[in-house]
Amino acid sequence: MKKYVIVLFASLLLFAFVSPSFAQKGNKIKINGVYTAWGLSQKKFFLGKNNGNDDYFVQMLRFKVQAAANKYAKAVTRFDIAQGWWGVDNALRSVNRPYGAYGGSSLFDFKDTNYLFHVDQAYMVFKVPNFPVTMRVGRQEYRLGNMLVLDNNLDGIQADVKAGDTGKITLGFAKVSEGIDGLSDNGLGAGKSAFGDTDGRDANLFFANYAGKIGAGKINAFGLYYKDAGGADGKTYVPDDLQYFRARFTPNISSLAIIGLAPNFKFGKLAVNGEFDYLTGKDNVANT
Repeated sequence: MKKYVIVLFASLLLFAFVSPSFAQKGNKIKINGVYTAWGLSQKKFFLGKNNGNDDYFVQMLRFKVQAAANKYAKAVTRFDIAQGWWGVDNALRSVNRPYGAYGGSSLFDFKDTNYLFHVDQAYMVFKVPNFPVTMRVGRQEYRLGNMLVLDNNLDGIQADVKAGDTGKITLGFAKVSEGIDGLSDNGLGAGKSAFGDTDGRDANLFFANYAGKIGAGKINAFGLYYKDAGGADGKTYVPDDLQYFRARFTPNISSLAIIGLAPNFKFGKLAVNGEFDYLTGKDNVANT
Protein backbone atom coordinates (compact mmCIF):
# COMPACT_ATOMS: atom_id res chain seq x y z
CA MET A 1 0.00 0.00 0.00
CA LYS A 2 2.87 2.33 0.86
CA LYS A 3 4.34 1.91 -2.60
CA TYR A 4 1.09 2.93 -4.30
CA VAL A 5 0.70 5.97 -2.03
CA ILE A 6 4.23 7.11 -2.94
CA VAL A 7 3.60 6.59 -6.65
CA LEU A 8 0.30 8.48 -6.45
CA PHE A 9 1.90 11.36 -4.56
CA ALA A 10 4.76 11.54 -7.06
CA SER A 11 2.27 11.52 -9.92
CA LEU A 12 0.32 14.40 -8.38
CA LEU A 13 3.51 16.41 -8.06
CA LEU A 14 4.43 15.61 -11.65
CA PHE A 15 1.06 16.53 -13.12
CA ALA A 16 1.21 19.87 -11.32
CA PHE A 17 4.12 20.77 -13.61
CA VAL A 18 3.50 18.66 -16.70
CA SER A 19 3.15 21.27 -19.43
CA PRO A 20 5.16 24.43 -18.90
CA SER A 21 5.47 26.38 -22.15
CA PHE A 22 7.74 29.25 -23.09
CA ALA A 23 8.41 31.57 -25.99
CA GLN A 24 11.04 33.99 -27.22
CA LYS A 25 10.52 36.50 -30.02
CA GLY A 26 12.91 38.59 -32.03
CA ASN A 27 12.46 40.68 -35.13
CA LYS A 28 12.79 37.66 -37.40
CA ILE A 29 13.06 34.64 -35.09
CA LYS A 30 10.31 33.14 -32.94
CA ILE A 31 10.91 30.22 -30.57
CA ASN A 32 8.19 28.29 -28.77
CA GLY A 33 8.64 25.30 -26.51
CA VAL A 34 6.75 22.94 -24.26
CA TYR A 35 7.66 20.19 -21.81
CA THR A 36 5.10 17.43 -21.26
CA ALA A 37 5.14 14.37 -19.05
CA TRP A 38 2.51 11.85 -18.11
CA GLY A 39 2.23 8.50 -16.39
CA LEU A 40 0.10 5.41 -16.51
CA SER A 41 -0.52 2.48 -14.21
CA GLN A 42 -2.14 -0.52 -15.88
CA LYS A 43 -3.24 -3.58 -13.90
CA LYS A 44 -4.82 -6.67 -15.45
CA PHE A 45 -5.95 -4.98 -18.64
CA PHE A 46 -9.13 -6.84 -19.59
CA LEU A 47 -8.26 -7.33 -23.27
CA GLY A 48 -5.11 -9.28 -22.44
CA LYS A 49 -4.58 -12.55 -20.63
CA ASN A 50 -1.89 -12.39 -17.94
CA ASN A 51 -1.01 -8.93 -19.27
CA GLY A 52 -1.27 -5.44 -17.88
CA ASN A 53 1.07 -5.00 -14.95
CA ASP A 54 2.81 -1.84 -16.07
CA ASP A 55 3.79 1.48 -14.52
CA TYR A 56 5.64 4.05 -16.59
CA PHE A 57 6.26 7.70 -17.33
CA VAL A 58 6.65 9.37 -20.71
CA GLN A 59 8.32 12.72 -21.30
CA MET A 60 9.05 15.10 -24.15
CA LEU A 61 10.77 18.46 -24.55
CA ARG A 62 9.74 20.06 -27.86
CA PHE A 63 10.90 23.24 -29.57
CA LYS A 64 9.46 25.03 -32.59
CA VAL A 65 11.68 27.60 -34.30
CA GLN A 66 10.50 30.02 -36.99
CA ALA A 67 12.96 32.22 -38.86
CA ALA A 68 11.50 34.85 -41.20
CA ALA A 69 13.45 36.17 -44.17
CA ASN A 70 10.73 38.76 -44.81
CA LYS A 71 6.94 39.01 -44.57
CA TYR A 72 6.56 36.58 -47.48
CA ALA A 73 8.97 33.76 -46.56
CA LYS A 74 10.02 31.93 -43.42
CA ALA A 75 11.61 28.65 -42.37
CA VAL A 76 9.99 26.47 -39.72
CA THR A 77 11.40 23.49 -37.86
CA ARG A 78 10.21 21.45 -34.89
CA PHE A 79 12.37 19.06 -32.92
CA ASP A 80 12.11 16.89 -29.82
CA ILE A 81 14.82 16.27 -27.25
CA ALA A 82 14.96 13.01 -25.27
CA GLN A 83 11.43 12.00 -26.09
CA GLY A 84 10.82 8.58 -24.63
CA TRP A 85 9.73 6.34 -21.82
CA TRP A 86 11.58 6.47 -18.52
CA GLY A 87 13.58 3.28 -18.16
CA VAL A 88 13.67 2.51 -21.89
CA ASP A 89 17.03 3.39 -23.40
CA ASN A 90 17.19 5.38 -26.63
CA ALA A 91 18.46 2.35 -28.53
CA LEU A 92 18.22 1.85 -32.25
CA ARG A 93 15.21 -0.30 -33.06
CA SER A 94 17.29 -2.27 -35.57
CA VAL A 95 19.39 -3.73 -32.73
CA ASN A 96 18.38 -7.32 -32.06
CA ARG A 97 17.00 -8.13 -28.66
CA PRO A 98 16.26 -11.55 -27.14
CA TYR A 99 13.06 -13.35 -28.13
CA GLY A 100 12.61 -11.42 -31.37
CA ALA A 101 12.19 -7.93 -29.88
CA TYR A 102 14.09 -4.97 -31.24
CA GLY A 103 15.69 -1.84 -29.84
CA GLY A 104 13.72 0.03 -27.19
CA SER A 105 11.43 -3.00 -26.90
CA SER A 106 9.87 -1.88 -30.20
CA LEU A 107 7.72 0.60 -28.30
CA PHE A 108 5.76 2.97 -30.49
CA ASP A 109 7.51 2.11 -33.73
CA PHE A 110 7.12 4.78 -36.40
CA LYS A 111 5.81 7.24 -33.82
CA ASP A 112 9.04 9.21 -33.40
CA THR A 113 9.73 8.06 -29.83
CA ASN A 114 12.93 6.97 -28.10
CA TYR A 115 15.30 9.42 -29.78
CA LEU A 116 17.92 11.55 -28.04
CA PHE A 117 17.29 14.24 -30.67
CA HIS A 118 14.71 14.02 -33.41
CA VAL A 119 13.67 16.59 -36.02
CA ASP A 120 9.94 16.17 -36.64
CA GLN A 121 9.43 18.93 -39.17
CA ALA A 122 11.46 21.23 -41.41
CA TYR A 123 9.73 23.26 -44.10
CA MET A 124 9.48 26.63 -45.83
CA VAL A 125 6.40 28.86 -45.82
CA PHE A 126 5.75 31.19 -48.76
CA LYS A 127 2.97 33.78 -48.94
CA VAL A 128 2.07 34.80 -52.49
CA PRO A 129 2.04 38.63 -52.72
CA ASN A 130 -1.37 40.14 -53.49
CA PHE A 131 -3.06 36.71 -53.48
CA PRO A 132 -4.70 34.84 -50.55
CA VAL A 133 -2.41 31.83 -51.03
CA THR A 134 0.14 30.33 -48.63
CA MET A 135 2.49 27.51 -49.68
CA ARG A 136 4.36 25.09 -47.41
CA VAL A 137 7.17 22.94 -48.82
CA GLY A 138 9.10 20.29 -46.88
CA ARG A 139 8.51 17.88 -44.01
CA GLN A 140 5.37 19.03 -42.21
CA GLU A 141 2.16 17.99 -40.47
CA TYR A 142 -0.50 16.23 -42.52
CA ARG A 143 -3.81 16.11 -40.67
CA LEU A 144 -7.42 15.70 -41.72
CA GLY A 145 -10.57 16.19 -39.65
CA ASN A 146 -10.11 15.00 -36.10
CA MET A 147 -7.02 13.02 -37.15
CA LEU A 148 -8.73 9.64 -37.41
CA VAL A 149 -7.58 8.86 -40.96
CA LEU A 150 -4.48 11.04 -41.32
CA ASP A 151 -2.13 12.38 -38.64
CA ASN A 152 1.53 12.25 -39.55
CA ASN A 153 4.65 14.16 -40.55
CA LEU A 154 5.35 13.66 -44.25
CA ASP A 155 7.45 15.21 -47.01
CA GLY A 156 5.48 17.21 -49.55
CA ILE A 157 3.69 20.40 -50.54
CA GLN A 158 0.55 22.02 -49.12
CA ALA A 159 -1.27 25.13 -50.31
CA ASP A 160 -3.85 27.11 -48.33
CA VAL A 161 -6.32 29.21 -50.33
CA LYS A 162 -8.73 31.58 -48.61
CA ALA A 163 -12.38 30.74 -49.30
CA GLY A 164 -14.82 33.44 -48.28
CA ASP A 165 -14.52 35.38 -45.03
CA THR A 166 -13.93 32.43 -42.70
CA GLY A 167 -13.15 29.46 -44.92
CA LYS A 168 -9.95 27.89 -46.21
CA ILE A 169 -9.21 25.26 -48.84
CA THR A 170 -6.04 23.21 -48.44
CA LEU A 171 -4.60 21.16 -51.30
CA GLY A 172 -1.79 18.76 -50.53
CA PHE A 173 0.63 16.23 -51.97
CA ALA A 174 3.02 13.97 -50.03
CA LYS A 175 5.74 11.58 -51.16
CA VAL A 176 5.06 8.79 -48.68
CA SER A 177 7.63 6.29 -49.97
CA GLU A 178 10.32 6.79 -52.62
CA GLY A 179 10.35 3.18 -53.77
CA ILE A 180 13.40 1.42 -52.32
CA ASP A 181 15.14 4.69 -51.46
CA GLY A 182 16.99 4.58 -54.75
CA LEU A 183 17.89 7.61 -56.84
CA SER A 184 16.00 6.14 -59.79
CA ASP A 185 13.20 3.62 -60.14
CA ASN A 186 14.33 2.56 -63.60
CA GLY A 187 15.67 -0.96 -64.07
CA LEU A 188 14.23 -2.29 -60.83
CA GLY A 189 11.77 -4.67 -62.38
CA ALA A 190 8.98 -2.10 -62.59
CA GLY A 191 6.56 -4.60 -61.13
CA LYS A 192 6.80 -7.16 -63.92
CA SER A 193 7.73 -10.01 -61.60
CA ALA A 194 5.43 -11.17 -58.82
CA PHE A 195 8.28 -12.21 -56.50
CA GLY A 196 11.93 -11.77 -57.39
CA ASP A 197 12.59 -8.38 -58.91
CA THR A 198 12.41 -5.41 -56.61
CA ASP A 199 9.44 -3.19 -57.37
CA GLY A 200 10.73 0.30 -56.65
CA ARG A 201 7.70 2.30 -57.71
CA ASP A 202 6.57 5.00 -55.30
CA ALA A 203 3.69 5.62 -52.90
CA ASN A 204 2.01 9.02 -53.17
CA LEU A 205 -0.79 10.80 -51.33
CA PHE A 206 -3.12 13.55 -52.55
CA PHE A 207 -5.82 15.35 -50.58
CA ALA A 208 -8.15 18.35 -50.52
CA ASN A 209 -9.72 19.81 -47.38
CA TYR A 210 -12.22 22.59 -46.75
CA ALA A 211 -12.23 24.18 -43.30
CA GLY A 212 -14.89 26.70 -42.35
CA LYS A 213 -17.18 27.95 -39.61
CA ILE A 214 -20.81 27.06 -39.01
CA GLY A 215 -22.29 29.31 -36.35
CA ALA A 216 -20.29 28.69 -33.19
CA GLY A 217 -18.73 25.56 -34.64
CA LYS A 218 -16.23 24.46 -37.26
CA ILE A 219 -16.45 21.94 -40.04
CA ASN A 220 -13.92 20.08 -42.19
CA ALA A 221 -14.87 18.31 -45.41
CA PHE A 222 -12.11 16.39 -47.16
CA GLY A 223 -11.12 13.83 -49.71
CA LEU A 224 -7.92 11.77 -49.91
CA TYR A 225 -6.35 9.40 -52.44
CA TYR A 226 -3.30 7.23 -51.74
CA LYS A 227 -1.63 4.86 -54.18
CA ASP A 228 1.36 2.58 -53.72
CA ALA A 229 2.34 1.31 -57.16
CA GLY A 230 5.21 -0.86 -55.93
CA GLY A 231 3.40 -3.97 -54.78
CA ALA A 232 4.40 -6.51 -57.44
CA ASP A 233 7.36 -7.75 -55.38
CA GLY A 234 4.97 -8.99 -52.70
CA LYS A 235 5.01 -6.04 -50.29
CA THR A 236 3.79 -2.48 -50.01
CA TYR A 237 4.80 0.40 -47.75
CA VAL A 238 1.67 -0.12 -45.64
CA PRO A 239 1.88 -2.18 -43.53
CA ASP A 240 5.38 -3.61 -44.08
CA ASP A 241 7.48 -0.52 -43.48
CA LEU A 242 5.40 0.99 -40.69
CA GLN A 243 6.64 -1.51 -38.07
CA TYR A 244 3.35 -1.58 -36.19
CA PHE A 245 2.34 -4.57 -34.09
CA ARG A 246 -0.43 -5.57 -36.47
CA ALA A 247 -2.62 -8.56 -37.15
CA ARG A 248 -0.93 -11.27 -39.21
CA PHE A 249 -3.34 -10.96 -42.12
CA THR A 250 -3.56 -7.18 -42.29
CA PRO A 251 -4.04 -6.34 -45.98
CA ASN A 252 -1.47 -4.48 -48.02
CA ILE A 253 -2.78 -1.06 -49.03
CA SER A 254 -2.22 -0.71 -52.76
CA SER A 255 -4.74 2.10 -53.14
CA LEU A 256 -7.02 3.94 -50.76
CA ALA A 257 -9.69 6.59 -51.22
CA ILE A 258 -11.35 8.47 -48.35
CA ILE A 259 -14.10 11.05 -48.07
CA GLY A 260 -14.84 12.54 -44.69
CA LEU A 261 -16.82 15.15 -42.78
CA ALA A 262 -15.82 16.40 -39.32
CA PRO A 263 -18.10 18.91 -37.54
CA ASN A 264 -16.94 20.31 -34.20
CA PHE A 265 -19.16 22.44 -31.96
CA LYS A 266 -18.93 24.19 -28.61
CA PHE A 267 -21.83 24.77 -26.23
CA GLY A 268 -20.39 26.91 -23.48
CA LYS A 269 -17.67 24.79 -21.91
CA LEU A 270 -18.93 21.61 -23.58
CA ALA A 271 -17.20 20.57 -26.82
CA VAL A 272 -18.78 18.03 -29.15
CA ASN A 273 -16.54 16.69 -31.91
CA GLY A 274 -17.73 14.25 -34.55
CA GLU A 275 -16.42 12.65 -37.71
CA PHE A 276 -17.77 10.48 -40.50
CA ASP A 277 -15.33 8.75 -42.86
CA TYR A 278 -15.90 6.43 -45.78
CA LEU A 279 -12.88 4.39 -46.87
CA THR A 280 -12.46 2.13 -49.89
CA GLY A 281 -9.31 0.54 -51.22
CA LYS A 282 -7.56 -2.36 -52.90
CA ASP A 283 -4.93 -4.94 -51.98
CA ASN A 284 -3.14 -5.93 -55.18
CA VAL A 285 -0.54 -8.15 -53.48
CA ALA A 286 -1.29 -11.80 -54.27
CA ASN A 287 -0.44 -13.27 -50.88
CA THR A 288 -3.83 -14.62 -49.82
